[in-house]
Amino acid sequence: MYSPKIKADYIPILYQIAQARGIPMTHIVREALDAYLNKAQIVAMPASNGGCMTCPHCKKEITSVYVYSTCHQTARISTDGKILELAQPELEETTDIACPQCLKSLKEVIHE
Repeated sequence: MYSPKIKADYIPILYQIAQARGIPMTHIVREALDAYLNKAQIVAMPASNGGCMTCPHCKKEITSVYVYSTCHQTARISTDGKILELAQPELEETTDIACPQCLKSLKEVIHE
């Protein structure tokens, strides 16, 4: 199984957050990935031709799309500026909808 490397600059930050919250660094990374994947979540897309549509750019059949959104998140901090606890991200707006095959925008074609 593929195990991507974490950028070395992130390790001290992740370590500080994990120490402040008393949980393993892997939990912090999982929370960050969950937040990212929620931001760019794959959404099922209904279509009239049996659940598929053809991407107008790559011409491949697609049954789902990537939805990119902006969000914000609040954090509780210590007096020395360390993040102690992160709240769940809150969705603000959808910024793009893209084909999962070619990653080109479908925002003009698909409406929420």
